[in-house]
Amino acid sequence: MDFSPSPRAAELTAETFAQAFASRTTYRDTGANGVAWIYGVARHQLGRFFRAGRVDRAARRRLGMPERDLPPADYERIEELIDFVTAS
Repeated sequence: MDFSPSPRAAELTAETFAQAFASRTTYRDTGANGVAWIYGVARHQLGRFFRAGRVDRAARRRLGMPERDLPPADYERIEELIDFVTAS
């Protein structure tokens, strides 16, 4: 199994942790280990990622440029990484 991140997955991960660091003052210690908070940040970043993709696709269509689809392997890779981190 290949665990090397795709460029998009690596970018999304970096953006997630950058946003988490920038928002660290909003974290409320409830006795949990913070995983749920990080997953919340990741969920919001993933939503932004997909919204940005929709805007990008619409602009590409208007300009007559070819589509840039996220290959199924990238979705699988994201799910594998989430499962890997969850198991850790």
